[in-house]
Amino acid sequence: MPASNPEKTMKKYLLGTFLALLFLPSQLIWGKTVVVYHTSDIHGYFNGFPALSALVKKEKNPHLLVDSGDWFQGTPEGNLSKGANAITLMNAVGYNAAVVGNHDYDYSENNLKELSAAAKFKMLGAVYSGGSPVNYTAPYEIVAVDGVRIALVGVQSDRTKYTVAPANIAGLTFNNGVAEVTQRVAEVKKQSVNAVIVLAHSPTCEACATGTPLSEWIPSHEDLTRGNLAMARAVKGDVAVIMGGHVHTVFPQGYYDSESGTLFVESGSKSSGVTRVQLEFDDTTGRFKGAKAQYMALSGLQEDTEIKTMLKAITDEVGGIMDKTIGEAAAAIPREGPTLDSPIANWVNDAMKKFAGTQIALINSTGLRNGFPRGKLTLRDVYQVLPFDNYLVTLDIPGERLEALLKNTVTPERSKIQVSEGVTIRYSLSSDSASVTDIKVFFNGAPLDPNAVYSVATADFYAGVITGAANLHNTNVLVRDVLNREVKESSPITPPRSGRIELVK
Repeated sequence: MPASNPEKTMKKYLLGTFLALLFLPSQLIWGKTVVVYHTSDIHGYFNGFPALSALVKKEKNPHLLVDSGDWFQGTPEGNLSKGANAITLMNAVGYNAAVVGNHDYDYSENNLKELSAAAKFKMLGAVYSGGSPVNYTAPYEIVAVDGVRIALVGVQSDRTKYTVAPANIAGLTFNNGVAEVTQRVAEVKKQSVNAVIVLAHSPTCEACATGTPLSEWIPSHEDLTRGNLAMARAVKGDVAVIMGGHVHTVFPQGYYDSESGTLFVESGSKSSGVTRVQLEFDDTTGRFKGAKAQYMALSGLQEDTEIKTMLKAITDEVGGIMDKTIGEAAAAIPREGPTLDSPIANWVNDAMKKFAGTQIALINSTGLRNGFPRGKLTLRDVYQVLPFDNYLVTLDIPGERLEALLKNTVTPERSKIQVSEGVTIRYSLSSDSASVTDIKVFFNGAPLDPNAVYSVATADFYAGVITGAANLHNTNVLVRDVLNREVKESSPITPPRSGRIELVK
């Protein structure tokens, strides 16, 4: 074998290295990288914060940490302090900005003002009072990160008026998201920004919230006219990333829309994970070149001991109150079941009906956030089923109006309203299973009488959207206290009969 020539070997090595570098994406050689970490819909579940803090601290690139709203509502740790614990922890972890979610108004606008004053990060979202912007949130914030100017635009859905108790947002108005993004993008473009990121408390894929895989998503009329996709396409090429929320979905590697040139990110809920978005810029011109996203679960990652200690102090204080056993469940009562009626909603409705002495009880499906585990039940378990401070009310609803209300509740994927024992909703599906047909409502086995008047128990929040009712009476008893009483008096509790919303094939 001939001896190797060291000079030739070195030339080949250098040539190979040069060619490899030549064909690498240019931003990996000469570009500038900025990383944005995104969370959403924390809802008072702070267990992921120690890992989140450690992860962000290890990031070697210039970076931001942002959130898409609903920070505290959902657990005693979040609610008992009316959100103050959430702000304390978000300050400590180092958030830079967060858009306000609908549930961040749950303890009134004045409470949100206090939270904003305590926050070391910018609260975003264009909110108007009497036609003028409020002073506790901002429509956008421009931040400089290693010389890169990024505009963070906050969007609250105009649907906020339907998802917050009216008294908590009296006098406030919220713009349509498409109009808001169009206006704010035009404003920030005049201020020499390198990229625009929209933080939105609204979804990209409505159907993904009810189980449609992102890979099979066909944008609906709603998606194309009101949602995040509509926002991006209204300003094609001007928004780098839209970071959505509200429906608790996860986009593992984001979703890129070629028509708008926008990357969409959604990061789940309950601090169970975070999305790392890497943005690339030309090092010479500052021009935005592209972005990629990766969702990461936080469970099992290294934790920041300082944040862990802060969190333990909060959970220990709350646990002394909320972790007392009040009863037990003979079997698990989950939030989701094999049919459109929810097992936990069935139990809640039956408890309300029993307490109020009405013929029927109704509750909105989104008002219930968890189920019961099998075994011992605590005040915390009940709280996590119904974290909202809603009061039990009774009212009389004409049969014709009640029938229309219940017929309008069912879709192929879910029912917006859940019903008590004695009420049965039977429905069929179209041949392509895309729509509901032939809905019939029964009470105690007979068709609902349109000429009768039915006594109904429900939560005050839901009662506020029922029209045509009479004799509204507030019991001044929290629905949650009704549930606590039922657990104590009826233990061991068992799952109620399912199939109250029945598909007829």
